[in-house]
Amino acid sequence: MKRVVQCLAASLLLCTVSIHSLAQWKYSSFPDPDNQAKLRLASVESSGWRGTLLVRMLPEGTVSVAFGVPATIVCANPCKVRARLDGTDDVRSDARYPGNQRNMLFLSPETLPFAKIRKASKLEVEVETKEHGWRVLTFDVRGFEIDRLNAGN
Repeated sequence: MKRVVQCLAASLLLCTVSIHSLAQWKYSSFPDPDNQAKLRLASVESSGWRGTLLVRMLPEGTVSVAFGVPATIVCANPCKVRARLDGTDDVRSDARYPGNQRNMLFLSPETLPFAKIRKASKLEVEVETKEHGWRVLTFDVRGFEIDRLNAGN
């Protein structure tokens, strides 16, 4: 949360406080275990039901987007995921499991490209889990900094 305090003139007696909820992106990097190249990640937590949105940049500059939940995602591989950017019409995106993991899906860059997500304020993703049924993950995607992802910090 970011707090903004505004005061009238020089008087500190009449001040208003407004709270702006900005996405709390976290940036990190680590060596790829296969070839030691630098992998860069940005992540943000969902509001409401628990989930994490990940933006991954590979050494050659390719960007992929995934989300993960603390449960088993139920779908065929590839999955069809319903997503909504800023409350607009639903987008049906293909998504794939990474290897044998069943708690994470990578979104298709063809049906839901990162450039669209980056321009949005809010991303909602609907997912079915084995343990909890259908859930909607809501991500505040404002404040993403591509320069920080490039730097890996």
